[in-house]
Amino acid sequence: MHVTLGGPAAALAPEALAETGLVVDEHLEVVGVVTGWADDDTIERLRAIEGVTVEFERGVQIAPPDAPLQ
Repeated sequence: MHVTLGGPAAALAPEALAETGLVVDEHLEVVGVVTGWADDDTIERLRAIEGVTVEFERGVQIAPPDAPLQ
């Protein structure tokens, strides 16, 4: 699962989040977000950290420019 961590807990070093089992993909320090992959057990451990918000990535599909209006 792909998760995004934000809020005050995003100030945690990515290494600290990795210790919970998060596979860190990116650390967007300027906006206070860490992205990565985690299994269900890891997500529960991350949610237990005060200030951590777990958001799931959503897929988006856009029709090609020459497709008829949907």
